[in-house]
Formats: sequence, C-alpha cells, structure tokens
Amino acid sequence: LSKRTGTTIRVVGVKAGVAKIWAKASGKTYRCKVTVKKKTVSDSSSYVVNMELKGHMYKVSLVKNDSTKALLSRLPMTIKMQELNGNEKYHYLSDSLPSKSSVPKKILAGDLMLYGDDCIVLFYKLFSSSYSYTPLGHADIDNLSSIVGSGSVEVKLSR
Repeated sequence: LSKRTGTTIRVVGVKAGVAKIWAKASGKTYRCKVTVKKKTVSDSSSYVVNMELKGHMYKVSLVKNDSTKALLSRLPMTIKMQELNGNEKYHYLSDSLPSKSSVPKKILAGDLMLYGDDCIVLFYKLFSSSYSYTPLGHADIDNLSSIVGSGSVEVKLSR
C-alpha cells in the first residue's frame, strides 16, 4: 500500500489476539492478518528471579512495575512465610514497597502479590477474592500446594 499510494498505516496491538485489516486504495482492496502475542515478562531476564522452596529452585517471572523494581533491589532475601486461609503464604516486610493495588479477576496458584504495601503473598491455590493486591509475578510450579504444605515455609528469593 505504501509503495503504490504513499500511504502508510500504523497498527498498534492492545491485547493478544488476531485482527484482519482491510484497506482500499485506487479501487483495489488490500488485506492482511495481524497477530498480537501476549507479552511475557520472561522476555527480560532482569525480571526473572529464583525462588527456593524446601531445597528446590523455581523461576518466578516478575511483572514490570515499581513494586518489583524495589523488590529486586532488596534481593537476595530469605523470608519465613506464614499460612493463611488454606490457600496462601504471607510475610510482612520490615519496610514498605511502592504499591498500586487492584482487585484481580482471578488468583492463580503460583501468583506472587503484594497486599497493602508491606506484605508479600504467595498463593498456592486457584480462587477468587475481593481483596486488592499489587501483582509482583508468577511461578509455574506443579503441585505447589503439596510443596509448601500446611504450615509456615522458608522462601529464598534471589537473582
């Protein structure tokens, strides 16, 4: 289209999916299909950290936000996470992190979130909640519920 008419079109993807685009110029119709892929935080190794649970190492893909930038500056850290509600482990930090909370549509096993501005939460079961959290990241860990168990657990976060 741009070679024939001098016209260019800029398409910006807003969310993952497929769009069909048609343009008409000089009586001719031009068609194309655009695929927008879901953006993943693992594209940048600086936003992937290690999480050690009971002697096993797992990768956590962090969300790019002010909270995770501040969290990264504190690594490495070892925290003792307490049990709550049969679906999450939590730990209160001694200092606060920047936060921008919202109510998530769904919480997945492996989600790492910030409650308030000083409480790190690791969810190990899928559920819905009306509480507000700042997303920190996600770890794809099979059988996370079995790994963390029913009591408190020591978690080591490092780069």
